[in-house]
Amino acid sequence: MTKFFKKILIFLAIVFLYFFLFLQHVEKEISYNNVAHIFMLNTLEIWKRSTPLEYHFSPVQTFPEAKKHNHYYKRLDDIEGNNYYISHPPGAFLFNYLIFSFFSLPLSNENLQWVLFSLWTLMLILIFFWINETWGKTIHVYFFIITGLILWGASGPVLYLFSRHNFSEAWGFFFFTGWLIFYDLYTKTRKKLFYVLLITFTLFTAYTDWLGIGLLFVGGWYIIFSKDPFLRKSWFSLLIVLVVTYAMVFIQYASIGGVSAFLKALAIRFVERSGYFGASYTDMGYHIFNLETWKFLILNIWNMLKGGGLFCIILVLVYKLIFKRNILFLLHEKIVVISFLSVLIYSLFLFSATATHYVYIAKWYIPIFFTTMLILSENLNLIRGPWWISLVSLFLIMLAYYEFRLHVPKMNLDKKRYLDELADEVKNNKQDTIVMRSFLEERDIIYLSWKSKRNLVWKNK
Repeated sequence: MTKFFKKILIFLAIVFLYFFLFLQHVEKEISYNNVAHIFMLNTLEIWKRSTPLEYHFSPVQTFPEAKKHNHYYKRLDDIEGNNYYISHPPGAFLFNYLIFSFFSLPLSNENLQWVLFSLWTLMLILIFFWINETWGKTIHVYFFIITGLILWGASGPVLYLFSRHNFSEAWGFFFFTGWLIFYDLYTKTRKKLFYVLLITFTLFTAYTDWLGIGLLFVGGWYIIFSKDPFLRKSWFSLLIVLVVTYAMVFIQYASIGGVSAFLKALAIRFVERSGYFGASYTDMGYHIFNLETWKFLILNIWNMLKGGGLFCIILVLVYKLIFKRNILFLLHEKIVVISFLSVLIYSLFLFSATATHYVYIAKWYIPIFFTTMLILSENLNLIRGPWWISLVSLFLIMLAYYEFRLHVPKMNLDKKRYLDELADEVKNNKQDTIVMRSFLEERDIIYLSWKSKRNLVWKNK
């Protein structure tokens, strides 16, 4: 059996492990509390009825057969009264649309999840490729493949993100991971193929998520302070792609209702999600001066660390305090520095959202994973029989999976039945408003609007 064939068998075995874990959580019917998938299905269904071009290739949320200029949360309206979700760049919606159209997939929660698993598998391929390129010629290559691929999923928020949240955060996570891998490989090998892939992932990262803003700041720092002409030249071209891509997003969203309307809508979302403007201007009141916000943040960090994150911290302490090894070599590993700084800038930019949302904190596992792999690589000669670490990684992913299971929302079947019946009533009567009832929550209007295909708003009794 050739060495390459052994690697492929190891890869397939680990993919099967993730497939088994993923299969436990596939849901044919969408949950009333899965807001992200409802937003995604709204846009894909409306686009499917005509074309994305009719809606500026942007995430429209207004059903065409119902009342226009009528929405429970006004974001950005066009002249015809269609409301658009502009909290993220539109990439995730367009990529999903292309996939569903190309494979003629029915629009369903189940298929959104299968797309997520496909995305997860592609990420495993990227990680496998990076490991093979980095350590493929060493005697420990099998160790790095097994340990790395398992540790990649050893975080509850990451597993949640790629099983239940086919939205901008998941696609941004994917493209940012690919960007880091091809940046690392390009700066070390200077191969043109890696540069082309790096440029491609730069464009897709920016067009999908605001993580590219972090890269803008990091790239600016390299251009100003780096003494390496190669790095400065590389970053200059990457910054051009980032700026042009975000300019495209600006023009695309501005075409909906004008520059002024877009800037106003985007500013409102930033104020709500950043948490720097007090309780009255922050989503659900979780601003930076609210103690509850910090409690949420600490809890989310703890949830993210359970598994591979704790292992990384232990490795750092062991090598620093017991083996007396200097870990400052990590400052020379650009993949670590850039990932930490980019995610930090992103988290500060959207502090309230990061502190309070389980899926937002998942991005922090990216720099933690790369840090873990590089620490292992630098200090593997200190360990006799490193395979026990692979066994530890299996325990860590089980710990992360348990953490993920704790955050899977339990669906109240009685409430689901009640909401479905109410949605049928709304649809049959062609209602544009709905009365808040004792069995309802404020956010239930999102599910009711999608289920009834009506653009609903609350009204008093």
